[in-house]
Amino acid sequence: MEKLTSLISETNALLDPSYTPERKERKPRAAGTGTGGRRGRPRKEATAE
Repeated sequence: MEKLTSLISETNALLDPSYTPERKERKPRAAGTGTGGRRGRPRKEATAE
């Protein structure tokens, strides 16, 4: 019963209009050196017409 009470109180805290979620800390992207592989589908060859 205590678990249910704690879950309800947490839910009420989330539904409170003044609630602001915490900002996640994200790692900065690695500097692109341009040596990485190309993403996506490869282009069609011009000779395949």
